[in-house]
Amino acid sequence: MAAFRHVLQLLVSHNWTARPLFVDFDNAWNEEEIAKLESNFVKLRPVLPPVVIITNEDPSGSKWTRDGPTPLLLKRTIALAKAMLNVLNMNYEHTKAVDLKSALLSVDMSVYDVVIEIFPKMVVRTGISDKSPSVKEPEALPVVNFDPIDELVYALNAHFQHTALFFWNRYGGDHIGMLWKPYEAEVPAKQFAMDEIDALVGQLTETQVDPTALGMVNTHDLANSKMLGELLSNKRRDERMVEPEFLFEVYIWI
Repeated sequence: MAAFRHVLQLLVSHNWTARPLFVDFDNAWNEEEIAKLESNFVKLRPVLPPVVIITNEDPSGSKWTRDGPTPLLLKRTIALAKAMLNVLNMNYEHTKAVDLKSALLSVDMSVYDVVIEIFPKMVVRTGISDKSPSVKEPEALPVVNFDPIDELVYALNAHFQHTALFFWNRYGGDHIGMLWKPYEAEVPAKQFAMDEIDALVGQLTETQVDPTALGMVNTHDLANSKMLGELLSNKRRDERMVEPEFLFEVYIWI
């Protein structure tokens, strides 16, 4: 727990924009070499990734972070680290111990632009998160190596990777949070057109779409509606077609 706390403190306290993180396992750098590395960092900062970790084998500091995190993901990570650190500090400072498991698993969904709420019966990995109650005595055996939520998140990322970011706790989470990418604020791709939604749904094995709900998804409703409606239902159970069951609901937080 102490090591975890130190990692959180590093994430929160380090100025990732203005300074690189130096990792010198061999204690090989002197002050002059560190000053030179910092000078190079300042010169190259516009083309370097958001997180720069300089090591003995990587003086540029971009080897492990060139593919991520993005600025938005870094901001989200720091916010989560700060929240977790506050919980741990409360546990140390108060005579009555804080329920760490419950506190760390709780999620503030209001920070997201869109929230996809998964019906509990569709959450395959149950019993891991307290937020997802286990389904006892299922009526039918689940399809082997098939997680409908995994398929949904994969399709969302594939279809809207240039427009939005999706956040989900795969170990029993029953919500998917979505944030618009800042530079896509006015891009037409943010409009959930009928054909785009239909194309997305088509990627998820055999599916059925509720046309009434999809009719709500347009530019104006996206900005003003608190609930966009039930969009997708998965009909495949052990390779058999059964009556459709809705998989998720989409909410707009205003």
